[in-house]
Amino acid sequence: MTEWYCAVDGRSEGPMSEDVVRDMIARGVVTRDTLVWNPEYADRGWTRAGNSEISSLFGPPQSEPIAANPAPVHDFNAFTSFGNFPDYELATKGQRFLGALLDFVLMSVASMVSSLLVIVVFGIFGDARNLGGRGAISPPALILLVIVAVAPVLAFGIYNLYLLSKNRQSIGKKIMNTKIADTDGNSADMWRIILLRGLLFGIICSIPVVGVIVSIVDICFILFREDRRMLHDIIAGTMVIKI
Repeated sequence: MTEWYCAVDGRSEGPMSEDVVRDMIARGVVTRDTLVWNPEYADRGWTRAGNSEISSLFGPPQSEPIAANPAPVHDFNAFTSFGNFPDYELATKGQRFLGALLDFVLMSVASMVSSLLVIVVFGIFGDARNLGGRGAISPPALILLVIVAVAPVLAFGIYNLYLLSKNRQSIGKKIMNTKIADTDGNSADMWRIILLRGLLFGIICSIPVVGVIVSIVDICFILFREDRRMLHDIIAGTMVIKI
């Protein structure tokens, strides 16, 4: 079956059968001027649909009055291969929100585990037999307290770092099948993810009052921006796409 790709709103849609293309034509999504591409004619590059093998799907041409200010037509000669159109798809609002929520919940669970372990260890080693004359906990117990306090959070952070370095995913993004990319759809640089998305934005969010406002604005960006980039994405020059 012949499969087609169509350039819709600056993005490549496809592959799709001729029946799907016919439906898009009926809905006005694909017109004679829409750029289309087919792997069978890869050497020809992107072509206007009206000049391609699917031109018959439009039916007989109809004469139209010439507009006083005709809409500009994209220079299709610039698009010589499929690669000129983005072959990625932005993560949905739901994927972005749920991914962030999962990361927050998992981080909170790791922190709670740390707190519970500290309470348990302190209950075991903090009794009178392990206290010095000045009420200080013994060094071995103190070392153990430090270990159990940081181990769960540290393990969570290390695993997240591993996923980010491998596939540019946090745990939440891995579950939601999304990843962090640069604005061209390529894997984002790790320094952008760690220093700009993570460290710099984390410092901003830790500022009293300001941090709360910035965090709220950050979430609102998902709802009101077409590209669904959050504030930390804009700072880091990144976006989140489907995989």
